[in-house]
Amino acid sequence: MARFYPLYVRRSDGKLETVGAHKHKEANKPTGEQLNQQPDKNGICDYYRPVSAEELKHLDWRRKLGGMLARKMGFKDHEVGYILADFPENFTLYEHVKKSDDTSKVKLSKNHAGGGNERQDAYLYGHPQGRKKRYRSPADFFPHLLWLCTDESGDSDNCSCKICSPEEFERDVNSTVKEFKTEAAPKKEDPPGLVVGRDPIVEITRRTNGQDAKSKPSPAVISTARPSAPQTVTATPLPGTRHPDQQVDMQYGTFMYRQGELVWFNKGSAWGLGVILRRYSTSDRQNSQNYIVQPLSHPFRHPPTTTLNSNALLRPFVAWSIPGFTCPVLNSMRMTFETADWHNMANGSYGQGDIEVDGSILAAKAIDATFTPFDLIRSYEPSSGITVRHWTGIYLGAEKVWVGDPIRIRAAQQNTDIMVVHNIFEKAEVSSFNGQPLGQTIELVGDTYTLKTVQHGNLNAPVPQAGEDTDLPSRLREDLRIRNSYTVAAKRQASYWQILKSQTRIQLSEFKSRWYEATLLLPFLVAGDYDTVARKGELTDAGFWMNARGDCNSRESALVPSRGQPTDLRKRTRIEAFGQAVPAQTQIVDGSEPPQNEPGDIPLDPQFGMPIQGDGVAETMSEAGGHPGGFEDLMNLDGIDADPLPGFGHEYGGQNAGGHPYY
Repeated sequence: MARFYPLYVRRSDGKLETVGAHKHKEANKPTGEQLNQQPDKNGICDYYRPVSAEELKHLDWRRKLGGMLARKMGFKDHEVGYILADFPENFTLYEHVKKSDDTSKVKLSKNHAGGGNERQDAYLYGHPQGRKKRYRSPADFFPHLLWLCTDESGDSDNCSCKICSPEEFERDVNSTVKEFKTEAAPKKEDPPGLVVGRDPIVEITRRTNGQDAKSKPSPAVISTARPSAPQTVTATPLPGTRHPDQQVDMQYGTFMYRQGELVWFNKGSAWGLGVILRRYSTSDRQNSQNYIVQPLSHPFRHPPTTTLNSNALLRPFVAWSIPGFTCPVLNSMRMTFETADWHNMANGSYGQGDIEVDGSILAAKAIDATFTPFDLIRSYEPSSGITVRHWTGIYLGAEKVWVGDPIRIRAAQQNTDIMVVHNIFEKAEVSSFNGQPLGQTIELVGDTYTLKTVQHGNLNAPVPQAGEDTDLPSRLREDLRIRNSYTVAAKRQASYWQILKSQTRIQLSEFKSRWYEATLLLPFLVAGDYDTVARKGELTDAGFWMNARGDCNSRESALVPSRGQPTDLRKRTRIEAFGQAVPAQTQIVDGSEPPQNEPGDIPLDPQFGMPIQGDGVAETMSEAGGHPGGFEDLMNLDGIDADPLPGFGHEYGGQNAGGHPYY
């Protein structure tokens, strides 16, 4: 019986997939033809097969590599040996087998106990240069392993293996192997890419029929140790885009809001709730963002659409909390948009109030509880009665989420944790007996990240991951690059997105909201204080200033208690989610082409969000048929000189200095 300390390699540059010569992705392993185990016309099988961790050849490679690494690092324990607990992540051992049932047809190898096998060589796949760059022996791979475990810079130019530095390998390999035979001074601590498993000890026993044996060993039995540190988590490559609007929404500094989203919009003298029907750019203004918004209302009357020509005139729905109803009696009633007594509300039976404002509040609550997946990628039945669907996007509450989007999640270690969505996955099951639906689930699948901050004293040194990590959406990278330019100058600190887990699955209830760029949204949320905050290097993630999906219907909300609104209601289309809060003929228009006629255009000064004097002054709520003294008085911005937002945010809890009370 041999006893071994496990060595855990926590750094890896291995890739399961690489880009080939024709710019096509290919698996970093033997080809499908090479993996085919079927015999040829002569009855000879010539193929590759993966070697499992329990097989003797796998153990032999890891034992040799562990021994060489221990000697190189100066680990001295004469009672036990050392073994790699596993190869670095995404490195896989394959065996090349050539055999035939008729041994006269092959020339048997004298180097392998492979029965009637002509050859039984092993190769280690996973090098980032692709499947043709493989390692033929433990000695071949060891320089690369040593580089992974010791080089803090992670620069592959420092690796002396035959693939990374072929011109150096032949010169250095003999001296390197000789060096392993010389005991070196022990290290005081583990190198950056290596963890030594000290307890428990891995035991490898060769057995035949349950008895210890000295010859003809069968595959070894391993009692594996629990890693003393987590293995490296590899980010999932970003998915491609399928839709022109999706491609636009993946970019930094374009439209902040999307078609079909529920938003707050500036009405001139007040803010209201509406849905975006269309967005477009115009050639007369550089980088112009125009939005056609349909205000929400009650079933009896709908205000005309309005056109807003700046991101400054809108806010995400989750940026502010919904106020109470303008009719005080309604605040103590349980109702939804569908169950509301609209006739008595309209004729004043419940008291004075603004039915249009109260209708928009009920409509917003209803929309926030819905979801609608869209743009089906593929659908298939893995087994009878089960259907699996993959979607490009989903409307979740107020917002539109694409595959490839960063989102805020509830299951987080801290408020800045996010997920980059790689898949919108639906599974539906029906009874094989009567065809009745048994259940349906939709999950968001993606990589989760947390925001880390480190000291960064050198202003000229590159900031970690700022604009370099291609597995992160460009919006994340550009926002962080700008934020770091402030924090490095003011505090000698830089932040980076550290991956926590790949391919995480979350339910729709764990979705908080889309992720918004702090450098684009905070100038509107913190108003005149933004420049001061930025110069001090105190820019925080925008999520600290916002609510989450479901908060407006939450019983825990101190401002607006639950009104019995159901949650997670699936709607067939996004228009169906709006219900009678919008006109029956309402349509959502994709793309960014300007309309032929712009209905309800309200020209506003984007600097102050107020109507421009002269032609086209915004129609007021009273002129539109709303109750005088309703939403205007409740959310009036008059009398605020520099910026209308601080008073509004303070009153309704969306922008308190210490973050939102829901957090």
